[in-house]
Amino acid sequence: MTMRVLGRKLATIACGVLSAGGLVVVAGPPAAADTLGVTATAEFGVRFKDDANNGQCRVDDGSSGESVQWVGEGGWTQPLVLDSDNRVGGCGLWFGFNNQDGSLTGFNLNYLFAESPGGADGQCPGVSGTQTVPVLPIPAPFRWWMDPRITIDTDHRPGWCDLTLTATGRNDVALDVLWEFNGDGGQCHGALPLGTNQYRTVQTGALPVTMGFDTDNRGGACFLSFRLRHLN
Repeated sequence: MTMRVLGRKLATIACGVLSAGGLVVVAGPPAAADTLGVTATAEFGVRFKDDANNGQCRVDDGSSGESVQWVGEGGWTQPLVLDSDNRVGGCGLWFGFNNQDGSLTGFNLNYLFAESPGGADGQCPGVSGTQTVPVLPIPAPFRWWMDPRITIDTDHRPGWCDLTLTATGRNDVALDVLWEFNGDGGQCHGALPLGTNQYRTVQTGALPVTMGFDTDNRGGACFLSFRLRHLN
């Protein structure tokens, strides 16, 4: 995305910002997981939305509905709990990097979100083809802005959604992925049992990391969290 396009997006968002006596109030965006403002380190951001607010998509800290997390490098995001099924709605998911300190310049996190071969249509709506998460300085109060949305809306129909992450560019930056399940593990392809705490790392030159979302009416859910870090 060019800076000109980003500028138009931010200008549009700014229409919802009101200023009175030096106090800036943002109308509409969800609350962030930490205090909004300029940060001293780079951050990885995840926005997560339960479209129907019916418990299919929640954060492991108890948050429901819509949440935004910006976590500085070295820290883990709160686990996202995905349990989509035959209920109305799905789980919206966005990613972003806040490069306030410039330490991520030249690093690219790429993702491909796709239905499994032969899967039923409509379970994995969102952008098509490989996308690159923008690495941009995102000043307050715009830190809830992130990359285009993908949606996990799996149910009893055949097929599942694969989210594949790769990295290019810098080889000293990595994103760790903790992908676990409880209940029926067949709903979370490639995941390990909850509490195993064995993460996989997305970095330049390494194998892709793929998560398969296949939740339905079976018991249990998938748990997903991330950690941004610089390598020694």
